[in-house]
Amino acid sequence: MAWREIIYEYDGSFEGLLCCVFESYTQKERPTAILRDGDDEPSLFAIRAVATDRAHARRIYRSLFQRSPEVGPFLRRAFLTCMPDKEMAIYRFIVKFYREGAPLLSRLSDDSYLPLLKAVRLLSGEVEQFRGFTRFSDFDGVLGAEIEPKNRVLPMLRRHFCERYHNETFFLYDRTHREALLYSGGVSRIVPLDVFMANMDKCISFLDKNGNEIYEKFSNDIEEFRKKCDKLHNIHIPGKELIGTNDVFDVDLSKLIINSNMGGKPMNDILRKKFHLEMEMEAAKYVLAITTFCDNKEGFDRLYKALDYIDAQLKKNTNKSEIKKIKNTNFELVRNIQEMSISNAVNSNTKLVDIENAINKVSAEYLYLYPPGIPLIVPGEVVNVKLVEQIKEYKNRNYEIVRYDKFKIVD
Repeated sequence: MAWREIIYEYDGSFEGLLCCVFESYTQKERPTAILRDGDDEPSLFAIRAVATDRAHARRIYRSLFQRSPEVGPFLRRAFLTCMPDKEMAIYRFIVKFYREGAPLLSRLSDDSYLPLLKAVRLLSGEVEQFRGFTRFSDFDGVLGAEIEPKNRVLPMLRRHFCERYHNETFFLYDRTHREALLYSGGVSRIVPLDVFMANMDKCISFLDKNGNEIYEKFSNDIEEFRKKCDKLHNIHIPGKELIGTNDVFDVDLSKLIINSNMGGKPMNDILRKKFHLEMEMEAAKYVLAITTFCDNKEGFDRLYKALDYIDAQLKKNTNKSEIKKIKNTNFELVRNIQEMSISNAVNSNTKLVDIENAINKVSAEYLYLYPPGIPLIVPGEVVNVKLVEQIKEYKNRNYEIVRYDKFKIVD
């Protein structure tokens, strides 16, 4: 019996797509397209709506898992990508995977596997970017941030931010896909725009009416806070004195780089555990606090009280020469030489080596200092001695270096 050509329409969920695979095999139908509900596409073929049946989806997922445990998670990630016509790409891969089994996964250039592999790599890179660079603002006790990704990254960011801010209430809004990750009291969910934006008009109206007054108060509060901190002996927060030095043309005074010879990690631990203050990030020599107009005088007073405590602790063990060193600390960035493009490096033949053996070799992956998730090197850049020494210093200070134990280089 010849398989009938048809167009499937599904609800847009991963489970719904697996149900399309189920229908294809049980009804002996070969889809020429798989559309989401509401997509309009003129065609000569019949269009049939496929209902999402979780029992059917589980059967397909289990059958994939039995052939290889790697395939299910891989296809879930592929489904989150912005790859054009990804539904049909996933369907074609599954058909070939059923026919050839796990050996297909070792053929990286296969025409059904490679497009999905590339799309998933781009998704993973974007996820790492938002893990490291997403910045939350405090809206009267609720943390909020907005991102505009190409891929649907919220499901992959969900666990990271829920663990990082497990004691907070927060939202992370995806402008591209018009959905938001909401978290409160240990419970999280991803909701569409119409639910998330229900009270947005009220917020906009409030800012239109009171925005200037709020911003002026915020400016006064942060100016007063900085003046008080200038009197601290062992803690330095750079300000406008940086303008005109090292090509600095302006300074955002709402960003507080809190520098001391205690080091970023010990300072951050005290601020978090003793004073319940969460910094934006920590580095070897400083912590970073990002303030917004939603921070009030009470919050600035709490932060100053914490810094005054740390300053007093440092005063017991700090002499004048060390204080001068703090004031003149230079945050040096290791500049790596780019040998090839990121895409060429990622898609090259690679091998794993110890970081010491990677010197003068071309990186084939990202190496992150976490937190905040800033890449110390990206694919295509050459590993140099200075970078390796800096990485060792971070490790000596007990900082987490992601992808450190075995490093991937271009072979």
